[in-house]
Amino acid sequence: MAEEIHWLSEAEQRMWHGYPDSTRLLFRELDRQLVADRGIAFADFGPAKLKSASGGHAATVRRGIFDLLSPRDVASFAHACAQIRTNLLESS
Repeated sequence: MAEEIHWLSEAEQRMWHGYPDSTRLLFRELDRQLVADRGIAFADFGPAKLKSASGGHAATVRRGIFDLLSPRDVASFAHACAQIRTNLLESS
């Protein structure tokens, strides 16, 4: 007998589609910031280069994520990411 499929709800679909899209856009913005501020891209990461770009990097992350979220949102998202990470690490 075939296993029943539990389709995503509308809210789950919005989250599922929104998460990778927002992550992609954030990484694109971070890459732009690194290139503009220090002439480096994600592919060029090295400890010294990354340290020299850390101030602009932190500002871009704050502007792109944390300025938009309440402390409660941040705590909920951090908790969800930790659960997802743990599950993926345990299942691999």
